[in-house]
Amino acid sequence: MTKVLLIQPPPPMPNFGDVLSLGLCSIAAFLRGQGIKTRVVDLARHSLPEDWVPDIVGIGAATPYARKAISTAKDVRRRFPDARIVFGGHHFTAMPEDAFPHADAVVRGEGELAMLDICQQGIRHRVIKGTPLPDIDDVPPFDDELMDALYAGRPGRLNIVGARGCPFSCVFCAEHTKKIRYQSVDRFVDTVERMARRYHNEVFISDDIFTLNKARSTEICEQFIRRGLNLRLTVLGHVQCFDEELLNLLKRAGVHTLSYGIESGNNEILKLVHKKFQTEQAAEVIHRTAASGIMVNCLYMVGNIGETEESVADTVAFARAHSDVRWCSYALPFPGTQFHKVADRYGTVRTRDWEKYTNQNIVFVPHGLTEVTMRTARDAIVQRPPVVAARAAAKPQPATV
Repeated sequence: MTKVLLIQPPPPMPNFGDVLSLGLCSIAAFLRGQGIKTRVVDLARHSLPEDWVPDIVGIGAATPYARKAISTAKDVRRRFPDARIVFGGHHFTAMPEDAFPHADAVVRGEGELAMLDICQQGIRHRVIKGTPLPDIDDVPPFDDELMDALYAGRPGRLNIVGARGCPFSCVFCAEHTKKIRYQSVDRFVDTVERMARRYHNEVFISDDIFTLNKARSTEICEQFIRRGLNLRLTVLGHVQCFDEELLNLLKRAGVHTLSYGIESGNNEILKLVHKKFQTEQAAEVIHRTAASGIMVNCLYMVGNIGETEESVADTVAFARAHSDVRWCSYALPFPGTQFHKVADRYGTVRTRDWEKYTNQNIVFVPHGLTEVTMRTARDAIVQRPPVVAARAAAKPQPATV
């Protein structure tokens, strides 16, 4: 019987984060549901197994992990010379050429059906287009082993995703699709309840926009309330998906923090990066959300295409005027995005060292800006007023379920 080993490479630097890929675990659950023996290894925590000789090894990587994926493939070749190596993940979907000669094949896009085909039919092409699952409920619920690999002993919030896709077209993101696929509400709520009861109740629902589908979000929140889960939730919203009625229900269901990708305080930059709203609308949504008692976390960027000293100053002013809790990253031209395609037209890409493609490194500098200006602006945005910092420090720890 075919045996599959799925590997998450080690992080590009210490303290990069301690989160196991939900995508790898989804592939593992799907293959196990088809009767294929599958294991997942996070090399940040564990070594390659001594007691498991795989036939197929899948290595997934976002862009900052790409170099580590290649070094991991070299280790796999030495340890398991007869195994076929398949690369996947966002980076190799965008740049499959980076995988060779270290991989036997690359899966571009979703991996469940493609990996099943490889297990059943072998590798028939070097570059394989992944076929999206028509129904993501076809992935069986994670068993206890996968749940523990994802969450046991890992600090911070539990992370879950119940939808795939985003209908918006921001230039710095590659996740664009007209059709959003949703996990069924009962299945999703069952999983959240199981997570909260097995670990703790601090949960991040990392759907690209949890508030996109009001009917679905409403049903989920109502089930959370009926089941008395006592959750402490963080969700992602969108300025254009604001709804006062839904906001009140989110609060009752346990949503503590609602994050909005504001990105810029300048309307011309918002138009250039395809945010589809203007600063006036963003300010109103931020204040109305805060008035509900939900903490608003505003996400900003410095260094997008078209940025000038004036636009950066506008972002600093907007952030400090309208948002108490805020995060700011440097804009990154990730492979697979429109930003990556046009970056050279708007500025200078300082490096193609993929390990530096984290949101706290300056990789791209727009024409007319300097790194000093960008760092100064980011520092001004993330600096919080003393009263807000004191309130955050005094935040009580969530009770366990």
